[in-house]
Amino acid sequence: MSEWQNNRKKDVYFYPEMMRCMHILFLMLTVTLSVNSVAQPGRYRLETFGTRNGMLSSKVYALAQSSDRKLWTGTELGVTVYDGYSFTNYQYTVANESIGRILCITQDSLNGMWIGGDKGLFFVQGHSVKKVELQSRTSLAVEALLTDAAGNVWAGDLNALYKINRQHMEQVHKNFPAVIDLSPFAAFTKRVFSIAADNKHNIYIGSYDGIFKIAANANSYETSWSNPDPVQPVRSVAAYSPDSIFWNCLDSHPTQMINGKITAGLTEAYIGRTVFISRNNAYALTTSGVGLIINGIVKPVVLFGNTTNNAVTALVDAEENIWVGSWEGLLKFRKTAFDQYTIKHDIHNEAFSFLEKKNGELLFGGNRGLVFTRKLDEIVADKTIPALFPLAEVMCMYEDGEGGIWAGSGYQGISRFKNNTLTNWKNTGFLKDNNCEALCLVPGGKLFACTENGVTVLDPVAGDPLTAHYPFKKKYARPPELFGCFQTGNSGYWFYGSRGLYKLVNGELVEDSIQNMPVSSLYINKITPDKKGIPGWLHWEKGCCNAGLKMNAW
Repeated sequence: MSEWQNNRKKDVYFYPEMMRCMHILFLMLTVTLSVNSVAQPGRYRLETFGTRNGMLSSKVYALAQSSDRKLWTGTELGVTVYDGYSFTNYQYTVANESIGRILCITQDSLNGMWIGGDKGLFFVQGHSVKKVELQSRTSLAVEALLTDAAGNVWAGDLNALYKINRQHMEQVHKNFPAVIDLSPFAAFTKRVFSIAADNKHNIYIGSYDGIFKIAANANSYETSWSNPDPVQPVRSVAAYSPDSIFWNCLDSHPTQMINGKITAGLTEAYIGRTVFISRNNAYALTTSGVGLIINGIVKPVVLFGNTTNNAVTALVDAEENIWVGSWEGLLKFRKTAFDQYTIKHDIHNEAFSFLEKKNGELLFGGNRGLVFTRKLDEIVADKTIPALFPLAEVMCMYEDGEGGIWAGSGYQGISRFKNNTLTNWKNTGFLKDNNCEALCLVPGGKLFACTENGVTVLDPVAGDPLTAHYPFKKKYARPPELFGCFQTGNSGYWFYGSRGLYKLVNGELVEDSIQNMPVSSLYINKITPDKKGIPGWLHWEKGCCNAGLKMNAW
């Protein structure tokens, strides 16, 4: 019985089923992506949400994140709020009036949420929605909302621009029904498609005939850019500063005006939909994805490909995930801690093993004995290393003290590439099986080669490096596969694989087990030590799924 003990009080973690060859390599290298994702230029994975997840409607028009990090989504039928786990929907006011299609959302300085759409301006307080009316009884159709640095809420509708100050805001918070006395700001009686603010607290309005600027604390507006083609209105506007303004006209390309100079990146693949600022970066939502606007050109950050053909709005949240609202649902590009690479090879783009050389170079073992390396942002064939095997996979690699590369294969033995010479051992001497899925370094510089017929001992500096063989004590009709080795202090060596745990005793591999573990013949993929060097995690497979069990040493 092993000194490793299964502590039943510890949590048990279940992981999706995976091939046994996908170990530490695929924590940093993703060769193929999940079914519902598109290859991304950066560190993002795509998730999609729709009515099946609890949304009110899959037709999304507006996105905003509140200070409590909830995502507010304006849909065709009302508002959907996502807290990271579930969706809450708002479709009617407290007077049972439908709020209809929501086109814009903002949070005021008192943490109240304002939503605007075809049927007017609304305020969400707690779990209630109330309509905001004008004392003039003017019917609003709100297309743009913004909360400025001073705490004012700006609302743009089909016919005018309105400024809701602190006094009006408190009135809406306290009273029901909410009726406020407002008139168009500075007699701005144009259709407002979008509103933005820069770092100097200037306000910008996008309309059919151009972009208009309201200086901080001013009571008038001026023209920043006149649209030569009002039929193509300014659908969105964003700004860093008075010297860096970005906008997008209907069915056109993102445009920027830097220090008065206007440029537009005419890239057919990136027809623009909207522009926005996040963390001092200018982004454009296009027909293909979301990208950074750099020197007038849109550089893709995430791509949605054929996932949607009508993306309407986008947002970068507090965790730097990118959300896209479309007519086919809500897309979340979740930022991950890992870079994703695709192996550049016409036929063989699999990876089975990974080695970081002493000089920091990364090597990846592929099929047909191929070895790949990283060059800049690509994984390409390493032209300095020949195919280590004629046909088999490179299942494991090790670099010895003299720079020699050792490799184990699926069925063609063990190879060494050293001093520009390739040597292969199979069906010979102490190598009783041509499978080798792990090369484990042991004190003294020797290696344990884990095979299907036991363990072969390698001495990299010896003229004949195959120096010993440790067989299984038990005779098997079909021997188990070994995937690795582990040592705890001076207590000896354990090996693990497709039929469980084995301990090296007097030159033989003896079946071992774990105390309080009801199953002895486990399919063990990996044993990982904790910070104290104790075998803290045992990854094993039983039935249809993998699991992880935490072990305690006596």
